Amino acid sequence: MAGEKRQHQRFSVKWPARILLLNKSIYQVLIRDVSMGGVGLEFEHALPQGTPVSLEFNLSMTSGDSLIRARTLVAYQMIHTDSSGVKLGLKFSQMSKQDLQLYAAAIKSLEARQSVTASKVLHSEDR
Repeated sequence: MAGEKRQHQRFSVKWPARILLLNKSIYQVLIRDVSMGGVGLEFEHALPQGTPVSLEFNLSMTSGDSLIRARTLVAYQMIHTDSSGVKLGLKFSQMSKQDLQLYAAAIKSLEARQSVTASKVLHSEDR
């Protein structure tokens, strides 16, 4: 994926999730990175680009846990050379307004945390 241009900043996470495929198979997965445009996750099978995937995961916010549901499309896949599975990039295609607002708040929280961490690193390098 050298030279690719991302529209949204990505943040590393380890969020458990479930995906539902068109054949009604449900899988437990781990979301590895998130952005406003979609998620990257580890999966055991390769899926063709453009495959519809339903995604569900819990967000823990100060107001409590919220189940986020989204319809996505496979944007890319990267097969691991050690046969440990596939990294799938899922692009959001549909999400309720309420879920989108909650998800956006979580992304802003991750941005703020990253900004504070980067600031601490810069200040420690000045010493």
